[in-house]
Amino acid sequence: MLLKMPRTGSALLMRTLERLLSGAGASEVVLRVDAPDGVDAWRLLVQARTQLPLPGRALESLERLGRRWQARVSVQEGPGLELAVLLPRLPG
Repeated sequence: MLLKMPRTGSALLMRTLERLLSGAGASEVVLRVDAPDGVDAWRLLVQARTQLPLPGRALESLERLGRRWQARVSVQEGPGLELAVLLPRLPG
């Protein structure tokens, strides 16, 4: 998967997601990566059952990272959590 971000950026993204999920008491976590049709991006989709609201600081960090890498972050909380990050991909 070729992303428009430095290699250290993907590690930072994963640590931020880990903080977000552990802070919300997430369980039954499903993580998927796909390439939606018609979009030159990768979609990272996280679905989980949560016990607590998402921690505000971790969510702010994720949104800040998204802006830095021109990614779109979408979060839906309800009976569960669905978090999607649309990451621009490099050609090739």
